[in-house]
Amino acid sequence: IPTCPLLQVRDHVTNLCINILLSYRKFCATVSSTGQLILPEALKLLPLIDDRFFWFNYVSSLSTPLAIPLVYPRMFAIHNVDTKDGDESVLPPTVPLSSEHVCDDGIYLLEN
Repeated sequence: IPTCPLLQVRDHVTNLCINILLSYRKFCATVSSTGQLILPEALKLLPLIDDRFFWFNYVSSLSTPLAIPLVYPRMFAIHNVDTKDGDESVLPPTVPLSSEHVCDDGIYLLEN
């Protein structure tokens, strides 16, 4: 890997995966069309596991104040913000996260 360009490594890994799936279709799977690669049942959830692992690692390194918005984000209605004179910025009150508190012509900011 260190001596090959990234594109060549990516192509090699892709070809290896294709060959593995081709062999699975040829020797293990039931009859299917010639050009179709069949994914084994045990590997169908692999992308979800990878995504869960990413979020677990991401959240475990966050402090509590930074992790709370990931679990329960805040939503602000910014279509009716009162502007005040001066340099101070004012956050509008939060809106509960349910459809009954959202109007069709409103603009909302979701902090997650």
